[in-house]
Amino acid sequence: MMQITKRISILFLILMVAGLLFGCMQPLSQSAGKGDVEVLILDGARTIQPSDAEIKIVSYVLSGTGPNGATLANKTFTASPYTESKLAEGAWTFTVNGLNAAGSIVASGSNTATIIANSTVSVSVVLTPVKDGSGTGTFSLSGTIPSAVTLSSFTGVIAPSTGGANTTFAVTVSGTNFSYSNSTLPVGSYILTLVASQAAGAWRGVYALRIYQGKTSTLSLNLTADDFAGATINGVAKYYDKAANQYSGISVTITSTTSTDFSPASLTTGNAGSFNFTGLDAGTYIIEAKDPNSVYQPTSITITIGSNETVTTPDLVLTKAGNHVVIFRDSNTEWELAGVPATVMGDLIETEIGLTEGTGANQYEYKTSSDMAAYTPSLGDVVIIGGDQSQAFYDAYTTNKSKFDTFVNNGGTMYWIACDNGWAEGDFTSSLPGGVTWRDSYEYYIDIVYFQHPITKNFPTQLYGYYASHGGFDNLDAANITGLMAYAKEDTGDLPTYIEYRYGLGKVLATTTPLEYYVTNGSTDMPTGFNTTYKDLFKLMLVRSIKYIMGKTVSDTIPASDAGAIPKALTPIRMSH
Repeated sequence: MMQITKRISILFLILMVAGLLFGCMQPLSQSAGKGDVEVLILDGARTIQPSDAEIKIVSYVLSGTGPNGATLANKTFTASPYTESKLAEGAWTFTVNGLNAAGSIVASGSNTATIIANSTVSVSVVLTPVKDGSGTGTFSLSGTIPSAVTLSSFTGVIAPSTGGANTTFAVTVSGTNFSYSNSTLPVGSYILTLVASQAAGAWRGVYALRIYQGKTSTLSLNLTADDFAGATINGVAKYYDKAANQYSGISVTITSTTSTDFSPASLTTGNAGSFNFTGLDAGTYIIEAKDPNSVYQPTSITITIGSNETVTTPDLVLTKAGNHVVIFRDSNTEWELAGVPATVMGDLIETEIGLTEGTGANQYEYKTSSDMAAYTPSLGDVVIIGGDQSQAFYDAYTTNKSKFDTFVNNGGTMYWIACDNGWAEGDFTSSLPGGVTWRDSYEYYIDIVYFQHPITKNFPTQLYGYYASHGGFDNLDAANITGLMAYAKEDTGDLPTYIEYRYGLGKVLATTTPLEYYVTNGSTDMPTGFNTTYKDLFKLMLVRSIKYIMGKTVSDTIPASDAGAIPKALTPIRMSH
């Protein structure tokens, strides 16, 4: 069964040398999060094996070992995928035993996965026969196709699960019947992939195949016309402030995050705002709805779909694109005490986006915590909360929190640099719109986990900096939010450090990475294979974020750093406060 899940894949290293930490940055104890694992026996397809009762698998038993002595004991299931919930976050090793009708183990396999708080992680397990003998065995395929289906090709690949040469073959098709047989396969476990193609679409099947000495493993298939239709994703894209049947002209684009062969496809909605993408392979896709006139912000959602499934997405709601940026910060904050210019955010908005300072459209302005009480946000505003603020600032935000929550809920946009306990020594203990919170922790590395988003497109897998994250968002599953996407995570703590979500009709972008700090103080080292410094990558991430949150075009180019920035080994330097 297809699940629309919040999938976060991830990696980091934390250097907890006592003398390195700021006096105001004492590491806090980390609360253990919980996550889910989805165990698939080769994508949930049945396993092909001889029909002998003594080796036929009728049930599976899952066990596992996790962090800090955590265990999972003997969970029995009969169908794949199987989901086990509320596991301790961290590295796990899972083992699956296949049992016959007598309860004896006839096949076994294992795999590792990192459980992430508030997320579902998928892990595939290939079962290997416990007693498979030696020599060779036979695989036999047969079946039928509808008379209305004319195949252009029908091919298969038998791949040893432990590595080695693949066996590629063509399936013989005669009228509505097809067949294939191979009697010389060495004993062992394989992954079988079948592809039957016609002009209107293709059917694909992936199976676990086990070969036993002197026995025949048989697969019989009766394909239908629906098998060749492919999967379907449909839904509705609409403007948040327009009545029904006034949603024409929205551009909806689908891209794949799991297939390099998939070409992005787009369509334009009619009055009802409906969209429909058909003939899709199983996999994960990003659906983005965009106003071609840029009056409204684009919105997107990630969908994972199985073979030949039809899934309806939640409504994709486009809210007003902001044309006026309001930056909230107090004096001697936002790493100003660490040498970062007080105007760092405005300087980037001027030079990189082209806005000027002022109170009108296509302008930006600064406000302080003392302005919060009198401030009345407009839906044309993009509100930015600077990082590293004082306690008085965070207290003022908490006092006026309902105002900002209402602003987002009604369709407003906020960008939170969620980095407290910095040089200004403020400690934020309230929550972002929708109730989102983070727990404090300091790490030197963050892992990029989502490379299809405009903010992280073409980035390296990991970014490095002194306290590259000030914590991880720790309650995303319980928060009152929708449309969650995570772009980066802690390297060792594994919690997300850069997120986007919707609260009501509005959008929030939030990061625990001190991006303003790195504009001035970032490392001039370079990731392997890149000619751009970490400092410039962090700066680019900040620029892209502002452009994205304003609904402006974001280039996926990674500019090279100045010639004077020469790659060198990462050498942590003591930081004082």
